[in-house]
Amino acid sequence: MIPFGKIIFSIPIYRNTKNDYYKSINEKRQKRIDPLTEKEVELGGNRDEARKFYERLYEFDEPHWEYNNIVGWIVIYAHGGILKADWWFVYFKRIPRVLKNRNYVYMGKLIDVCLTYNLSNEEIKNCIVDFFRKTEFGQLNNKLKNRYIDLSILSNTIKYMDIKKLVDDIIEAEKQSIETK
Repeated sequence: MIPFGKIIFSIPIYRNTKNDYYKSINEKRQKRIDPLTEKEVELGGNRDEARKFYERLYEFDEPHWEYNNIVGWIVIYAHGGILKADWWFVYFKRIPRVLKNRNYVYMGKLIDVCLTYNLSNEEIKNCIVDFFRKTEFGQLNNKLKNRYIDLSILSNTIKYMDIKKLVDDIIEAEKQSIETK
């Protein structure tokens, strides 16, 4: 399902934190690749070539947390004067460590983040930050409790955003589209 309003931004939901991801990758490497590499060296093989071969075999080629570990999205959008949050989540009963052939399923509306009619831009930003604080601790949904919501891009850009103006422009555009019909 696509939101009725205009999307303002989307925030990724990760299976776990960046540090936990790379820690698990290194543990897997030590558990699987290192013994095989050492066995290859004992049999007279080249250590570097053996490591590269087994890393390709077990798909350890330069893992990128930013792209491989996303299990869902939170979409913030404006519908009228209301900021709303929907979420999409990967369709698996149990989320595997390596996500291939992902299908994200619309899970529904999380919450109305805030009514923007009588709020200033700073108050709207505070509502958004409070919303993500509640989401982070699983107060809105239990499935999000143990997941990592990456707010780094939002925290870097929200101070420059005029969300109040953006929502007002969306309301005006909705009014004009209704008048032309």
